[in-house]
Amino acid sequence: MKQRKIALIGDMKTFVYIGNWRAKTAGRNGFGIFRFDEATAELTWCKHALSDVSVSAVYLNTKTNILYCANELTNAPGGLGGGQVLAVKLDPESGDMTEISRSPSYGANPTGIALDPGGRYMLVTHHAGYLPVTKVGRDPYGKYRIYPEYDDTNTVLFLLREDGSIGEPCDVWKHIGHGPLLKSQANPHVHSIMISPNGRFFAACDKGSDRVCFFRINYEDERLVLINDYQSLPGSSPRYSCFHPSLPYWYFNNESMTVIRAFRYDDDGRLYHICTVDTLPDGCENDPLLIGNQHMIQSDIQIHPSGKFIYTMMRSISYVSVFAVDQDTGALRKIQSIRLNGSELRTCAFSPDGRFLLTAVLDAGEVSVFSVGSDGKLSETDIKANQPSPGTVTFFKP
Repeated sequence: MKQRKIALIGDMKTFVYIGNWRAKTAGRNGFGIFRFDEATAELTWCKHALSDVSVSAVYLNTKTNILYCANELTNAPGGLGGGQVLAVKLDPESGDMTEISRSPSYGANPTGIALDPGGRYMLVTHHAGYLPVTKVGRDPYGKYRIYPEYDDTNTVLFLLREDGSIGEPCDVWKHIGHGPLLKSQANPHVHSIMISPNGRFFAACDKGSDRVCFFRINYEDERLVLINDYQSLPGSSPRYSCFHPSLPYWYFNNESMTVIRAFRYDDDGRLYHICTVDTLPDGCENDPLLIGNQHMIQSDIQIHPSGKFIYTMMRSISYVSVFAVDQDTGALRKIQSIRLNGSELRTCAFSPDGRFLLTAVLDAGEVSVFSVGSDGKLSETDIKANQPSPGTVTFFKP
């Protein structure tokens, strides 16, 4: 293990912030802060911060060095229902985190954050809950009926103040619909939101209704405008997505199906299907870990900074599958599947130069470093960082 607690080293200018999500022990949430050596990928422990925050989503504004994060709660302290969103200033010398604002997220279980290109507006998506509130009323024939009601599942548009702190909501978009899976799709569950490279629109994945929604911001009225409401495969549960950094290709994975769907998009957010590919490892029908496994859930998906490779993560079976991206067509071709320790493989992130991939395994309490070859394939190193329940990984290079 090459995680060490030593005096801060002046030539290690890059930081890694590991966000802990729903730690089982009080005071073990928040962020573990590490120095990262870009030459060797060595991680050096610095300190722990914001221990009361169950970190579910982060977005770093590199122009202001402000990290926005979601505190995934169903009922925030003080009697305010739902979760919270925070703005946190990062110190480029020490890596210290200073909270500058905290506000209600205006929904239960916030799980996605994105900023507009000007850094003046923030979008926050919500997963909401699975359990309904039971309401009783009369139907049109006068008979009493049970009417279950669920949390509002909102995408919220916030105005950010000049200092980067979080202002009041400008608009709240309430998602509707459901899917065919009775236990997990009785109501919407919007799990992520991503901004397109051209900054024209945002893509939100709704696990609950098998939809992906494309929004733009009407800046004059400070409102969200739905420009595409794409109905995906029934029972697939779209979870996370990624845009190609320079070409008009967009990809999303699914929580209830082991597939990635690839699309081309135009300037107005219209989608054109390219392909659907299986993410399971080749030969999995003979793998004892996979035979009969009914809980193979995809978690994160990331595209390499070069745009040449896509990486999707599968929980329960703890695999990362790697795909080559055809730059002419956007189509995907599987080139590798690699297994990790633990079963709750949750997220991954590339180092700023794309030479390393860090993977976070929730139940193992471990972030592992992989080197990324020129062919996109992963090779495991012996470098690891321990955290109570790592759920997000964020690089900060001042």
